[in-house]
Amino acid sequence: MALAWTNIESAPGRQALRFVLLARTLWVLIALLLLWQMDVHLGMGLLRRPSVMLVLSVMSALTLLSALHLLARLSPVSSYELLTHLLFDIALMSLLLWQTGGATNPFVFWFLVPVSLGALMLPWPQVVVLWAAAVLAYSRLMVDYRPIVPLDMMGAGMQAMNSSYGWHLRGMALDFFLSVSLMAGLGAGMRSAMQRTAAELAQQRELSLRNEHIVALGTLAAGAAHGLGTPLNTMALLVDEMNCASDLSVTMREDLQILAQQLDLCRHLLADVRAQAQWQSEHGRLPLSRALRDICEAAVLMHPALHWDLPSACELPGQLPVGVLPVLMNLMHNAARVARSQVRLRCAYEAQDFLWTLEDDGPGLDPRLRGRLGRRPLPSADGMGVGWLVSQAAIERLGGQLLLQTGVWGGACVQVSLPLEVLLEPVADR
Repeated sequence: MALAWTNIESAPGRQALRFVLLARTLWVLIALLLLWQMDVHLGMGLLRRPSVMLVLSVMSALTLLSALHLLARLSPVSSYELLTHLLFDIALMSLLLWQTGGATNPFVFWFLVPVSLGALMLPWPQVVVLWAAAVLAYSRLMVDYRPIVPLDMMGAGMQAMNSSYGWHLRGMALDFFLSVSLMAGLGAGMRSAMQRTAAELAQQRELSLRNEHIVALGTLAAGAAHGLGTPLNTMALLVDEMNCASDLSVTMREDLQILAQQLDLCRHLLADVRAQAQWQSEHGRLPLSRALRDICEAAVLMHPALHWDLPSACELPGQLPVGVLPVLMNLMHNAARVARSQVRLRCAYEAQDFLWTLEDDGPGLDPRLRGRLGRRPLPSADGMGVGWLVSQAAIERLGGQLLLQTGVWGGACVQVSLPLEVLLEPVADR
């Protein structure tokens, strides 16, 4: 999996650093083996050069110390730490190659290894730094290096061949430049693609969990609606019987009247739920104007103490999916519950969307909860806190958006946008 960080999470960062240390260890072992073979079979004495042994010793010590520190540490590994390790590898490889033929050494292409690792592990600006360091190091080794065989030990024929060998070195330099550029570009592109894929998978997992939660809530709500009928009827009968008593005080009768009204409201709500479910199964949609009128009338009826600034009666074309109706109703009730004195609603077609904007003069949303909207149920003082979660899922299923902003009154401003094709599609096509 690709890694995206400025501060890398502990597990991926540690794994990336292990790859860097492993690559450095392999390079040191290969260099020791080849230098030993050249000393044994060709008698060049490269391992007897103090500068060569110093570079190899420093790389070995650095690898060992880094490995021990990695085992002991608990803090995360940052991308800058990885970049430092890779740049240090390029610098030490440059010193060793300078002692062993520079760009004429075939193992100069080992510069591709740190660039490739960086392209898969680091953000692209740091990849560019690695690419530039490798190109500069190779360019320097083309003109400044210590030959494996000194020129004064070559014959005239060897020196003439060495002069024509310069064209070969230029070709190798071009090959290296193209290779390191391709490696850095493709590696960074692969890393970005893997990041996007990982983000999409994480989003799909989150949506799947949210939908499972909503389905479970729907099942519980259906069971609750089915089971509430009998208790409500029983309470209504008891209220009627109590009203028939002759020794009730005026206050008691008023309380019973309020209780009877609330019971009627509960039964009407359950009846509306059943009617909407039946309508959705048969038709699936309601005329938009009728749906908006029903929502506004229900809100005013349930919250008569508020000042409602509602759109005037107008015939808006379109058909509203029945599943959106309880969402809009729930948003209206939420606004009325938190509003101090007034609620404003605006509906209009704009560009390619239908906009439904609801604003209240309440305290607004707690900033600490804003980042959790639509991801998990929010804490609620008088409910289960799942209204926004269900509402957002229903709107997004139709290709729309549910946004929460701060309104001009300082309270919440909720905006529902639905694509025109959702509302203007003929009913028969559904």
